[in-house]
Amino acid sequence: MTNETFWGKLDVITRKPQTTESTVELTAMLALGYRENLEVIISCIDDPEHLGCSFQSYVDTQLGRLMLCYTSYEHAEKEKRHLPNGDDRTAVNATAKCRSILDNVLKKPVIAGLSFNSDCRNAYIVPKELLRIILRDVLQMG
Repeated sequence: MTNETFWGKLDVITRKPQTTESTVELTAMLALGYRENLEVIISCIDDPEHLGCSFQSYVDTQLGRLMLCYTSYEHAEKEKRHLPNGDDRTAVNATAKCRSILDNVLKKPVIAGLSFNSDCRNAYIVPKELLRIILRDVLQMG
């Protein structure tokens, strides 16, 4: 599967209203992306003090950080993040390996999950614990 096909499948799922079933479906698709080494579209910050490094954008919630992901570049462009005045870093859209993003979510206690298409009426939140459950078999094989 290509990244574009993967993003299209994620987009079809996220066009539905979020339910338990559709969230599990999205999480299962992310597990497939993990296994097949596919990429997700993310918002990130390029920091001139850390050349060659980007930091994934997130929103803080009472439960922890939700890392920002998108199912298309259209969604990502709609939600271009503006940084506070005086912040000389640049917000950009990029791709990252699904495996890297999911491993990061599972390893860091401060991260509560993923937020897909937060600009959209049908924004999706994927909780870390659901990722852990769905990815358990994938991680045991890997």
